[in-house]
Amino acid sequence: AKVTDLGTMVIEGVDFSFVDSAIKIHDRMLCYPDAFNAIQKMEMEFGKASCLNYIRVLEVICMKGKEPEQLWILNTILDYIFQLKEINNRDLSTRALQGTSNTRGLLDVFLTKRKMMLWITDHLASKNVPPEWIDVMMDLQTHAQFRSKVAVSSRGSSAPADLFAKEPFSDMMKDLNAALDAHIHKSKKNEEEVVAPTVAKDYLTTFLPDGVEHCPEDLEEDFSSHILVDRFVKFIPESRMNKEQFDEGEMCLLLDGSRQISTSMMSCFVRDDGAHFENKTRSEFVVHYDEKSMKARKHLSRGLVTCHEGMQVLTNGALSLPASRTRLYGGSNMSTSIGPVVLEPVENMWLVPAEKKKIYEGGNAKVLAGGGLPDAPAKTQLSGEPMTYHAMPVKFYRELLHSFCAGVVFLFVIQIGAMAAVLAKVPCVALVYTAEHGAALRARLTEFVVNQFQLQSSPIYRNGEKNQKRKDDGESGERNQTTKKAKTDIIDALIKMQDDKVAFLVVRPKPCPPPGRNAVVTVMKA
Repeated sequence: AKVTDLGTMVIEGVDFSFVDSAIKIHDRMLCYPDAFNAIQKMEMEFGKASCLNYIRVLEVICMKGKEPEQLWILNTILDYIFQLKEINNRDLSTRALQGTSNTRGLLDVFLTKRKMMLWITDHLASKNVPPEWIDVMMDLQTHAQFRSKVAVSSRGSSAPADLFAKEPFSDMMKDLNAALDAHIHKSKKNEEEVVAPTVAKDYLTTFLPDGVEHCPEDLEEDFSSHILVDRFVKFIPESRMNKEQFDEGEMCLLLDGSRQISTSMMSCFVRDDGAHFENKTRSEFVVHYDEKSMKARKHLSRGLVTCHEGMQVLTNGALSLPASRTRLYGGSNMSTSIGPVVLEPVENMWLVPAEKKKIYEGGNAKVLAGGGLPDAPAKTQLSGEPMTYHAMPVKFYRELLHSFCAGVVFLFVIQIGAMAAVLAKVPCVALVYTAEHGAALRARLTEFVVNQFQLQSSPIYRNGEKNQKRKDDGESGERNQTTKKAKTDIIDALIKMQDDKVAFLVVRPKPCPPPGRNAVVTVMKA
């Protein structure tokens, strides 16, 4: 790799490790405006001699925490140099920041002071003090004198509780606790006894989500399928707009297509201003395929056959799942591997004529350049082209919905994922290419749902014997027609079109995810 000095325009060679470190520093720190401005202020003052102009120093700061800790360290360095004038720019070497085996580094001292501030804030909050007091404590994050006066925190233990138990903080804590107890005792005397109001219980009718035939007739019109679907369609896209962070329990599953693009995937999850989500965590899984089915899928390929694929799972904080056995594959969801996945033969995939495929994909569809080899083996004679050459089996997506405890799924992989959501009885929203594609998908899913209704081994098998029996044959026939019409209405409401360009596929909406399940699971395939 090579870099160009913008000052002298000299091109120099660098190691790839330097490039990797630079990318990590940019993604973890320089992408935040406050951190970038602090580093730029040092460079404007000291030029190339700035201590923050060395990649090793920035890398050490990045290793100490995320954005809040990094901003605390950078602001402390600025205060020590410009306001307090206690240290010099040249004193902040990597050795001084990290410390040695016998001495604690400045970074540990800086972060210990921050822990003390957070600890005393939590202590005040536990005493039920007024919110204004907590706001004053939080303002200390930008108070330079606070960072200077607690230099004793570099001695001994760095745990805040141990520090406040020793001098000079022990006497201060006694006075503080005495003042807090007096304040709480005084406030309790001024409180008047409040009689708890009587809680009125509302008894609501419970609706089963399997079909409108279960609803009472007088409320069937208000809770019909098309009204529920309309609400669900509007809720899901609006909830995904202008995101500042992953929600609690939300996760995104990305299949990388056996390519090393994990860094690019991380850069896709940013706010509207381009800044990264603050607390996104990536967990890597491996999907391994059955060799025989993979060779049949890629019978024109030569050499080694790649039988594995990475799946990146992005969450808010560490990934946490309730341990359970997998439903369709061996093992449990505590393992980072899924499989072996047996791919369906090409002739069993969704095949469409080439002309219709171009219409379904729209004018913006990418066409890969290239051609066949001169001595390539003959292609399999098919009735059309696969709608997607990388379709996964329904079994795989059903396993994902089960193992990752999906309550609602937002799909960027269509048809197969929607079928899996139908069988798993999980609400689903999926994007399609065009209105024509949505119409074709509607017809295919309608046929699929009707067939599953009649298949006894299907999870959504609907037998006429399950309905309430009617002694009168005429009444039974009328009931069957009503049930058939209700099923048709549900199927027609599965897909709702938006702006004639993008359609949202909605499967079996629910008011809220089941208890213990994640709120939203997003599935994408590169």
